[in-house]
Amino acid sequence: MDLDTYVAAHDPEWRRLDELVRRRRRSGPEADELVTLYRRAATQLSYAQSHLPDERLLARLSNSIHQARLAIQGVPRTSFAGVGDFFVYQFPAAVYRRWHYHVIAAALTIGIAAGFAWYFMADPSRLGSFLSEPEAQQIAQQGFVQYYFETDNATFFSRVWVNNSGVSALAIAGGVTGVLVVVILWSNAVNLGLMAAVMHIYGQQADFWVYLLPHGMIELTCVFVALGGGFSLFMSWVRPGANTRTGALAREGRVALSLSIGLAIVLLMAGLLEGFVTPSAFPPAVRLSLGALVWAAFIAYVWVLGRRAVALGVDGDLARSEAGYEAVMAD
Repeated sequence: MDLDTYVAAHDPEWRRLDELVRRRRRSGPEADELVTLYRRAATQLSYAQSHLPDERLLARLSNSIHQARLAIQGVPRTSFAGVGDFFVYQFPAAVYRRWHYHVIAAALTIGIAAGFAWYFMADPSRLGSFLSEPEAQQIAQQGFVQYYFETDNATFFSRVWVNNSGVSALAIAGGVTGVLVVVILWSNAVNLGLMAAVMHIYGQQADFWVYLLPHGMIELTCVFVALGGGFSLFMSWVRPGANTRTGALAREGRVALSLSIGLAIVLLMAGLLEGFVTPSAFPPAVRLSLGALVWAAFIAYVWVLGRRAVALGVDGDLARSEAGYEAVMAD
């Protein structure tokens, strides 16, 4: 189907969608019609991006869809609405739509860490290539746990939050080359495997899990999401699809920014757990339960809101009216 025929076939629907968006009040059937036309327009935009990359058509459809989504949400078009739109649609969609990259990052990290832990535990003398025996003993018997008590809770929380947010942003941005994200993944996995091996070899495995998991469940999940975002950024210019490499990279770069901002907020929760729950006097079961609750809440948040947002056509990118218009062409 050529461009003129496609526009002629669907233009009445798009005009009707715009008309419904402009209305201040809508009846029940009109509200249902608005949602139906919005979903159709999202599907039509997806088709146009792949088969009819015309700049004016894409700009028109993108703007209509964005305005329709705001109308469906039923919130004022203010900066506060934009914040809500980010956390209800944009960020969870960005995470959910790229779930396969996050799973790959998790599998690689856990697999490498488990492999190194097994390697060292099978022959503890191999630790010598990384740590001397006194250093390993100091970590197992004092250093690993003492790390959480070096400063007051508030200072420790702020330090780990800033550090983790920076590493997360670096992992995402590092995907541009594809090298830095691999380096970060490898480094984190090796360190995790090394610490697990040291604590288990010296009989401190209970402390390892009790002091790692309360904050580690959500913190490591954020790391996996960040690494997955980096992989996705790399693949955007390696396999741009119908878009230009520059256009695909720009698009995924905006998604990467959304991921960085959203993860910084989630890592705030991880930092609070690490600063105030992990080193607390609560029984281990309570600390582990609190960590599991926060982790489960994040997974549910991404699964429920992210799945719904993607079904509505959101992919984590900014709306065209916010991101700017660009010509989309096949390579």
